[in-house]
Amino acid sequence: MHPNEHVNMSQSTNDVLPSAMKMACYFYIDDLLISLNKIECSLANKTEEFSGVVKIARTCLQDAVPITLGQQFSGYHSFINRQIEEMKKLQKNCLSIVIGATAVGTSIGAAPGYTEKIYEYLPEVSHLAVIKVDNFFDGLQNEDIYLKISSCLKVLSKMASDLRLLSSGPRAGFAEINLPAVQPGSSIMPGKINPCIPEMMMQVCFDVYGNDQAITFAVDRGELDLNIWEPIILKNIFDSFSILTNCITLFTEKCLNGIKANKRVCLKNAENSLSLSVVISSIFGYQVANNIASEAYEKNLTVKEVAVEKGLLNEAEAAELLNPENLTDAVKMHHLLNSRTL
Repeated sequence: MHPNEHVNMSQSTNDVLPSAMKMACYFYIDDLLISLNKIECSLANKTEEFSGVVKIARTCLQDAVPITLGQQFSGYHSFINRQIEEMKKLQKNCLSIVIGATAVGTSIGAAPGYTEKIYEYLPEVSHLAVIKVDNFFDGLQNEDIYLKISSCLKVLSKMASDLRLLSSGPRAGFAEINLPAVQPGSSIMPGKINPCIPEMMMQVCFDVYGNDQAITFAVDRGELDLNIWEPIILKNIFDSFSILTNCITLFTEKCLNGIKANKRVCLKNAENSLSLSVVISSIFGYQVANNIASEAYEKNLTVKEVAVEKGLLNEAEAAELLNPENLTDAVKMHHLLNSRTL
């Protein structure tokens, strides 16, 4: 038995390796989707749990209008759902392989009937519904699928960073949520509980960014009729899959599932926000609202207190129109403003 004439019959490294890489990615995505489904379920639960927790939104790290913590978490939940759907599409694309293309896409060197037979029997032995790629030449020249997969693997750092900010404090930061403690405290400052799990997630993402950069270079530097940089693509994409799949499970179990809302702090921030002046602007115009907000800031008062003091709203109107909870519901606010105008 000869390794080339018998074992390697009708095959080339050029079509076998990229086909095997895609099939392996299919299974890696299976494992990743298990972890992503866990985080999706956790975020769905938190969205419901925090639906009545009113807080202040922030843009450019400055106070914005009120939202609920549940609305904020619904954004994370929707984001994860989108990543799951995108990953499923990419997984399906991994079933289009180039086996049978041989060296450059012409199928030269393959025995007659080989390509037809391999697509008949390979699904049976691999338990994957693999199909022949539409164009063998494209399949050997271009590895852009790995750019798309790698891009989907590097997107969780933002959520972890947000949780780190929202839990900062507990007395000199946002302190709007409490993360579960996974350590007794700082090595030198007793009682100082660091956001270790979000920081772990962020560092894993940083590692994935590095892998993604290498993959980007390798895909880009494919030349003419074959991309020969598949080993570095393979090494980095599989490394990203492994560390991220494990990290997501830890992030979900050790952090997300145990998050608690600090309702008192959330509500206080919302009630004291100068952004409530958006209601004044809707009724009396932007300049009046700006003056109210400026005076409230200078005198360390709330927008509600200044609006009542200036006679723009009576106590009952202010209590309803400047209630942060009402401002989280655009339909309700529209009705209240229209009712007052009428």
